Amino acid sequence: MDLVKLKITLSQLEVLNQVFSHLNYHIQDAKVLRSILLPVAIKLATKAVNAKPSKKTFKISIKYHEAYYMHRFLSIYFDATSLGEYQKNAVRSIYNQLDQILA
Repeated sequence: MDLVKLKITLSQLEVLNQVFSHLNYHIQDAKVLRSILLPVAIKLATKAVNAKPSKKTFKISIKYHEAYYMHRFLSIYFDATSLGEYQKNAVRSIYNQLDQILA
């Protein structure tokens, strides 16, 4: 199975954890999104707890299908909610990275 490597900063990781706290969001295919993204959310939360404060980027490897549904969830979430400018930029950055990898 192909792995997708994301390069993210600690601050982007914190925003992702906030976004993934809304996995119960009522959207089409919500059960599929939750079942696939819950392990990713746990992995990100664990990484955030264990990460040392730094401005460096670090890599997180996720499976291709997880990256696909993460990309889909971020696009739906981004359009359906009101985020602050910093959160929008962090989500957009990760979304664009996934977009390039999945293309």
